[in-house]
Amino acid sequence: MCEIEEEFQSNSLGVNEEEDGIKLTGHICKPTVNRGKSDMIYTFVNGRPIKDNLLIDAIRYAYQPVGRYPFAALHLEIPYDQNVHPNKSEVRFQNKRLVYEIVRRGIIKALSTRIGTFAASDVESQSIEEFDSQEQVNSKEEKIKRVL
Repeated sequence: MCEIEEEFQSNSLGVNEEEDGIKLTGHICKPTVNRGKSDMIYTFVNGRPIKDNLLIDAIRYAYQPVGRYPFAALHLEIPYDQNVHPNKSEVRFQNKRLVYEIVRRGIIKALSTRIGTFAASDVESQSIEEFDSQEQVNSKEEKIKRVL
């Protein structure tokens, strides 16, 4: 077994969250094990590996420290997704706000219940409006990157 796998196994936390027929399961490393890039985040929707900025943003928002990324393997089971890429590596979520919220909340709960990083009340008090403001920030950042 390689060193990265051993480190992931000994430092990972289970993630389980479900709402309105959408189920999130998987593992994420403790904040003490992190990277400067998101290349070790693996996401799956209905068993298919995908790359999706919405999921990465939700993970980044929930994970601490800021500017760092976890080792993660997360599986979403949703009733329906629409493929938008010929090789099925991208999907369009019917309710992206709910998907974002489930991923964010699942990670925060995993971190809070197992290592005490966050208070459980903090998880419940944060609103979906944060998603909208984060999405606006991401849009502005993308526009700036295109100009530069």
